[in-house]
Amino acid sequence: MRWRSPKTNRLVIEQATTRTKTEILAEIETTAVADVCACANHAVIEFVGIERMTPDDTRGFTQDASDRCR
Repeated sequence: MRWRSPKTNRLVIEQATTRTKTEILAEIETTAVADVCACANHAVIEFVGIERMTPDDTRGFTQDASDRCR
C-alpha cells in the first residue's frame, strides 16, 4: 500500500463520503418518486369508478388515497 499524508487520506475519505452520500440521496429520491407514482396510479384507477360509489365508499376512497400517499 502506498503511503499517503494525513491530509491526502482525509481528502480521499471526504470524497468517498460525499460520493456515497450523493448515491444514497439519489436512491432515496428514486424510491420516493416510485412510491408517489404508485400511489397516484392507484388513486386514478380507483377514481374512474367514483361515480358508482356510495357516499360511504367515496369517503373510504378519499381516506385510503390520503393514507396511502403519506
